[in-house]
Amino acid sequence: MKIKTILLFSVLCVLCASCGSDDEPQMAQGTLMDENHGKTVLAGTDIYLDSEHRLITPSKQYSISLCTANELSGIEAQQVKMSLNWRMKIAEGNVYAIAQVDRIRNFKSGAFALELGAPLTYIKVTELIKDGNEVTGFHYETVSGTAERGNLPGWDTTYKFQKMDEDSWNTTLPLTYGAYEIATFDNDYLLSTTNAERNYINVEISHRWVREDHSNDYEQRLLVTYTLDSHIYIRYGSVCTRAIVKQQ
Repeated sequence: MKIKTILLFSVLCVLCASCGSDDEPQMAQGTLMDENHGKTVLAGTDIYLDSEHRLITPSKQYSISLCTANELSGIEAQQVKMSLNWRMKIAEGNVYAIAQVDRIRNFKSGAFALELGAPLTYIKVTELIKDGNEVTGFHYETVSGTAERGNLPGWDTTYKFQKMDEDSWNTTLPLTYGAYEIATFDNDYLLSTTNAERNYINVEISHRWVREDHSNDYEQRLLVTYTLDSHIYIRYGSVCTRAIVKQQ
């Protein structure tokens, strides 16, 4: 009986330890003083608080975006109003997201999206530091995370396209038309999307043919048989993924 009691106690200890070691990011606290009162810099970046109470990155290597969430617990990339802002006015209680500019894609719609898996730093301004009526800095809470997959296909998912003619291809993706935006950033190709059956997305890719004089006279172009081998980017909200596109 004593052995059984000891075994049961051991199992309970293991279960309790597992409950306390989940995947919730660890929150940290810090203080950022403005450029006139010590000018502290956010760790791992060049971001500091200027005299006008703005977070600013002089190198412009980072973007500073406002979040729709007001708490750090459970925060995710879809709660970021993704932007390419390199400065942002702070306010007590607001949450901001810091991302690397070179991991953000600007889509044709004007929306910005962070690449899947890219790192994010979330900062909540918990309290302004004042000297009389003058704001000199702020206390903050911070957590680190990454852009989550959510409803997106995995990074480098491969899609096969059917050849339509010598320089264009077509396929239908099982993604809801209007909820996703698809783009190519490959200058060799043009991409268009339309609504397909079952509200899926029909995607057409054409090789961008340019004459030596940089005109686009289709009738006089050289007839060349191209093979599709490129990438497309698929955006859902504030996050995007990359997919490989090949000829079927």
